[in-house]
This record gives sequence, structure tokens and C-alpha cells, in this order.
Amino acid sequence: MRRALKLLGFLTLPVLTAAAVGACGGSDDEGSPEADASASIDGAALSTSDATVDGASSALDAALAFDAGDAADASDAADAADASDAAADAASDAPSTATVTVQVVGDGAGTVALDPPGGTYAPGTMVTLTATATTGVFAGWQGAGCTGNGTCVLAAGAGTVVTAAFGHSYTAKYTAMLNDYTEVQGENGTTATCVYTDDSASGTLTLALAHLAGGAVTGTASASCLCDAVNSGPLVCDSLDTYCEDMSGAISGTTTSFTANLTALRDAITLTGAAGTSVTGTLSFSVYPPEGTKPNTGTTSTLTLSEQ
Repeated sequence: MRRALKLLGFLTLPVLTAAAVGACGGSDDEGSPEADASASIDGAALSTSDATVDGASSALDAALAFDAGDAADASDAADAADASDAAADAASDAPSTATVTVQVVGDGAGTVALDPPGGTYAPGTMVTLTATATTGVFAGWQGAGCTGNGTCVLAAGAGTVVTAAFGHSYTAKYTAMLNDYTEVQGENGTTATCVYTDDSASGTLTLALAHLAGGAVTGTASASCLCDAVNSGPLVCDSLDTYCEDMSGAISGTTTSFTANLTALRDAITLTGAAGTSVTGTLSFSVYPPEGTKPNTGTTSTLTLSEQ
């Protein structure tokens, strides 16, 4: 900008000199050589001055634009550095090892084997847990997504804890009368109302039940199931001599009031009872005949399960 001002001053000097020369010549004639020279010099001075100022303004704009771009680039670089630092911090905070701890509970006894062994692993290592009863039976898993009483496979994480319950086995055979069942069936364009009477369910119910501290109980239950009925309808009606599937489920509650919910596809059996020195309960059934659109239901009288 200073160079522009100096140049402007330099260019305007001849304007003043030419004007003075014209004055000394004593002629105001616009057509005189002196007037023409003055006008030409004035025009040149203005044009050159404008160009200089415009050039300086463009240079200033370019400098400001350059500075804004540099600032944006610096901001982006700072953001990237912050993100990199955050990722590094998260990586340093992540646990370098994972553990799997097994707690053994219940009134039975047993051991749990881990494969691979050790209990300390790299995070995410797949570990297989296998329980073996030494007294009574293995009643089931709790925690870390483990359920049932088979082997459990889990991904080792920070402070993974699994509970293995050992208890005793209780079993009983059961027979229950179900409600009469009626549905409309048909084939080849023929339909009929089919009535099934003397509908019954029978099988064997087995509990692997563990008594815990504080009066709680836990475990697993399984039941075989066979249902049949007498067909009192026309021949188009299906024979219901074998339906109802084997079922399994979990036990939860207390010694004075526990529930076992057993299921298989659409069928279900619920056992409600008490588990003191003996185990007693009532079975409730909700089972679907083949192609049935509604369940057949029924209950047993009080059932006593003996310890094995």
C-alpha cells in the first residue's frame, strides 16, 4: 500500500507542473498545447492511480483469502489431532485382559471346567463351560447369557461372572384330563365339526432343583408329553391319538412358592408348587392338537415328586 501511495504521488507531480506552465503561458484556450498536455497528464495520473489502488485491493483480498484458508486448514488439523488423541485414550483405557469367574451354589456339589482353562483371557476369547455334578445333579446356569443345564459358550469380557447351581433330581409320572376339543375340519370340499372327548395328557416330569441361601430355589425342568383323544366325529376328522411334544424350561421362586415354565413350539406346561422336604405342585396344560387353531387346556390334581 505504501508503494502505491508513493507511485500516486509521483504521477500527480507532473499534473501540478503542467498546470503551472499553462498558467505562466497566460493562455486559457482549451485547444492550446498546454491545456492538452495538462488534460493528458491528469488522465494518466487518474488512470494509473486507479489501477494501483485496484491492484492493492486485490492483493489485500488475496491475502485475506489465503489467511482464511490457512486458518481452516489449521482448524481441520487440530480436529484430526484431537480425534486421534481421543482414539488413543480409548485404546489405552480398554482392558487388556478379560476374566471368567464361576460361582458354585446350591445344596448339591460339583465342578465346572473351562476350555481353554485359566480364567484369564484376551478380551472376546470364546470359552466353553462344562459342569459336572459330584453330589446330586447340575441344576443350571445363571448369568452371562448362560441358560439351561448343558454346556455354555461365552465371550470373555471384563469381570464375566457365571453361577453354576447344583441340586437334586425330583421326578413324577403324571396323567391329566384335558377339556373336550371341538373344531371344524375338512378336506376335498367336505367340512365337519369334529368333537374329541376323553382327551388326556400323560408323561414324566423331572426337576433338577437347587436350594439356595435365603430360601430361594432355581433349576431346570423337563417333561415328556403324550396326548390322545376319542374322535366322536365323522371320518373326515383327524385322529388325535399322538400329539403334544416334549418340553423343557426353567425353575424360579422360593421354597414355598416356585414356578417352572416348560415350552415346546406352541405347547406349554406350567408347574406351580413348593419345594420343602418334598416337592409338590400342580400342572397346567395348554397344548395344540394337529392343525388346531386354539389350545386344549387342563390341569392335574396335586402332584408329588420324589427325590432321585
